[in-house]
Amino acid sequence: MVGTLIKYLGIIIMTSTLYVNSFAQTISSPKNIRVPVTFGNKSKATALVHTGLKAQITGLTFSKDDKWLAAGGYGEIIIWNIDQPQIQKIFRSPAIKGHVRSLQFLNKYTLVIGCGNPGSFGQVHIIDLNSNMITYSFAKTKDIITKVAISPDKNTVAAGDASGQVYIYNLKENQLIKHIDKLQKEITGLAFRHDTTKLGMCSIDGHMLVWNLNDHSSFFADKFSSQLMGFSFLKNGNSAAIAISSKESNSIKPIAIYSNQSAIKKIKKNGNNQKIFNLEQHRPLTLEIMNQGKYAFIGCTDGSLMVKPTNNANAHKIIRAHHDWITSIRLSNNESKLATADALGVIKIWSTADNRLVITLIQLCNGVEDWLAVTPRGFYCSSTPDLLEWEDKEDVPTHLINQLNNPNKVYELMLRQPFKKSRNNKRQK
Repeated sequence: MVGTLIKYLGIIIMTSTLYVNSFAQTISSPKNIRVPVTFGNKSKATALVHTGLKAQITGLTFSKDDKWLAAGGYGEIIIWNIDQPQIQKIFRSPAIKGHVRSLQFLNKYTLVIGCGNPGSFGQVHIIDLNSNMITYSFAKTKDIITKVAISPDKNTVAAGDASGQVYIYNLKENQLIKHIDKLQKEITGLAFRHDTTKLGMCSIDGHMLVWNLNDHSSFFADKFSSQLMGFSFLKNGNSAAIAISSKESNSIKPIAIYSNQSAIKKIKKNGNNQKIFNLEQHRPLTLEIMNQGKYAFIGCTDGSLMVKPTNNANAHKIIRAHHDWITSIRLSNNESKLATADALGVIKIWSTADNRLVITLIQLCNGVEDWLAVTPRGFYCSSTPDLLEWEDKEDVPTHLINQLNNPNKVYELMLRQPFKKSRNNKRQK
């Protein structure tokens, strides 16, 4: 059984033969991370980065101006500067327990994060990065927080935990508004509609729920015979995307979220517009939707990144992006950049204009502010000289070895990237 991507009247559903459990919250042992590079003469080599104990990255989010990228680690949040690639800061606090599974920027310097210890408790914290302080911590939840979402009006935050509980908080008064206990297993998808009237959620055991925030009632619910791994409303608000790991692809029910129940029932009965996209042997794990739902970026368990136009069943591009599971994908706010992270803790930034890799970011050890940023051409900058070695020095021209450690070249290459070029518009000047 192969994986499929189904588009049905605006909804995008990913299916796979693989049943995916919750990400393991472990720290990997020291290892060598291989980074392939291609020099100006098109000769290829492999850079070796020696890392210490590292936690996988399961949460990514861009700042509102897209200049920072925050990554959730074990007991810490790593803030990367994207314009001049380096670790801007690492936030740690005794209050941050376990792995930071999900995080979002509330404004330029304020983060909302979800963390905790599996099977024990979870907690949502609000962090001021200017003062490096936790300004507020909501009451502990039943289990580790796996997803957080901030409403478009910035007044509300929703958090889902590993036991299926969803908590809705008022950010103005820092108080709990509603506790939703309709789902029973880990929350794997959580998203507000653009007008903050609906909250969509799904769980790993196949339950989906759309909650009406006006009267706090269930707007729509359904049950799949498959694991659900993601939920997001499209920008028009009339449809949604759901990532599904399915054991039986023919059991998938096409769903679209519209303004009333009768429209939903009518759509579910009519399967004429269903399209099935073959994902070949690639098993989807994470999903981001771009450009009003016209493009899907799909992170797979074999480390592949698939770029697929959702209006063309045959067109797609497969990029060998990582050497391990892609555990998180995040588009920048202006959709010009895509960040991906894997189970080894490696982060990569891509240009959505041409789907090219721009920079690879590596924190060398959990809890340590040692870092390295390397471009596909081999130029790099790092917190400490000589952090990068070569698997076979004979592959690297001798005259280049001392020239590749070049922060100015890295900054120059970042500034020259076609980040402002969209798929539907000409390059902006």
